Amino acid sequence: MGAEGIKVEPQLGGPGRAWGPCPDERADPQRGALFHFLNAGERGVVADLDSHGDLEQLHALLDTADVLVESLDPADRSRWSLDGDSLLEQHPLLIVTSVSPHGRVGAWANNPGSDLTAAALSSLCVGLGEPEREPLRLPFEQTSYQA
Repeated sequence: MGAEGIKVEPQLGGPGRAWGPCPDERADPQRGALFHFLNAGERGVVADLDSHGDLEQLHALLDTADVLVESLDPADRSRWSLDGDSLLEQHPLLIVTSVSPHGRVGAWANNPGSDLTAAALSSLCVGLGEPEREPLRLPFEQTSYQA
């Protein structure tokens, strides 16, 4: 529909790059098939947001963007002034969607999350495994994938 996606990642890329399957069944952070499938047609930008220059470049990019989808850790969002209030002030027309393990407000908002925690709290694991055995984990980072 004419939308242009730009994925901003750290120097070594995000964890999703290694999600398999990978060629020759060897984990390769640059060749995970699921990453390439989910990011087909997107451009990629490398940014070290602890660098003032890179952070300024991100804001220049946001000046031209309509939508931002972010999944930053709460401490990073605050440190880089990428929280909702700061983004609204700097980019008043930007639509921001925030993906997080426990939401951005409420008692659990600042708690770290993991795929296992999110899957268990959402009841995704209820139908897996057998009653007398240990719980089974969903394949790869399922909650991140579905988000």
